[in-house]
Amino acid sequence: MDERPVNVQDEGSLGLGIVLGIFLGLIGIIIALVINKPKTTKGSLIGFGISFAIGILGYVLIFVLLGASLGALGVGM
Repeated sequence: MDERPVNVQDEGSLGLGIVLGIFLGLIGIIIALVINKPKTTKGSLIGFGISFAIGILGYVLIFVLLGASLGALGVGM
């Protein structure tokens, strides 16, 4: 048998990166950069983007609901 050494390079985990980005934000991105694995770094950026988008949507939803409830009460007219 011809056994050649296999060159396996661990590129990291996309899922781990997404978890880092969502739950740790910028700290998660820094951790992923320190780990220095391309998939983990990409995942952390994706996770941070998801977290940022959810945060923006949350703020918009709060202000829309607050404005609708104050409008229904006649406050501010």
